[in-house]
Amino acid sequence: MICSAQVAKAHNAMAMEYDIIHDLWYPHLLNTIHDFIITHLPNQNNKTALDVGCGTGLQSLLLAHAGYKVKGFDLADKLIDVALLKTSQLDSHGKHMPQLYKSPQIKNKLTQMALLKAASKLRQGPIIKPDFFVADATSEESYYPGNFDVIVCCGSVLSFIDKYDQVLAIISGALRKGGLLFLEVEHRFSLDLLWPLIDIFLHGALGYRRSFREVIKTLAPCSQEPPKIVFPFFLSTGECLDLPMRLFSTNCLSPLFKKHGLKEKARLGIHSITNIIPSTILHKQKCGKILKITFAGLSTLEKKLNDKWPCWKLGSRIMYALEK
Repeated sequence: MICSAQVAKAHNAMAMEYDIIHDLWYPHLLNTIHDFIITHLPNQNNKTALDVGCGTGLQSLLLAHAGYKVKGFDLADKLIDVALLKTSQLDSHGKHMPQLYKSPQIKNKLTQMALLKAASKLRQGPIIKPDFFVADATSEESYYPGNFDVIVCCGSVLSFIDKYDQVLAIISGALRKGGLLFLEVEHRFSLDLLWPLIDIFLHGALGYRRSFREVIKTLAPCSQEPPKIVFPFFLSTGECLDLPMRLFSTNCLSPLFKKHGLKEKARLGIHSITNIIPSTILHKQKCGKILKITFAGLSTLEKKLNDKWPCWKLGSRIMYALEK
């Protein structure tokens, strides 16, 4: 059972460092998500958008730059506090563009600026500051009044929800006809699933902390229910909070989308080629020069191929643009 209170606790514990990213893995993930949204986002000024599980407002602020009236909610109240602080630094004309996240790498700063400028080109009027509030994704009241033009659900939100089918139904109901859902999920089958198996034979040298039974369960033939893995959250207090997290296969998601009236307009795999390097290595804050150069080359190749078979099927995350 996935406990929402534990999910909120884990994310609240990371609030002060949530937007400070030193590794190679997360900037690549976020930049790919944001580029995908901008690429497929309709030019619709003064239209409404909802960010489900908005965290610190990464996608909310991107949508605001694109001219959308945005509402965002999250279970973790401390993440909402950070989102509100970032919003207070946003000027209506977009002349001052606060970074969506902080990274010591110049490349990531420039990429963020480029994405925000690309979003701003879709906007005709002033920026409307997003409205953030604490709410639960499983409650229909969180989506009131509905009829949104765009809904975003990223950050593996669906993987931390037991009632994922119910949430997809509510999201579909909150979208207007012809509206778009941008959904990012943890993928069941990817190159990174092989590394925990190798790590077992290396006696945990790679740091995946998975049991043999857990790895085999994930790699076993698809069942009706998406399997869960244990994801370790290392809190600033030194405590490690293990949370169950669902992994979705594309074969599981396709009938769900059809069931709820959502049509796949575009999709891509994230970390399909870059996960030739174990993710635990990419998560390290200090990376050597050779690793950075290798990762940059793999990232460039992945960007060219991430929407093509078999690369999109091998991503550790799958990103969808779904039309109602």
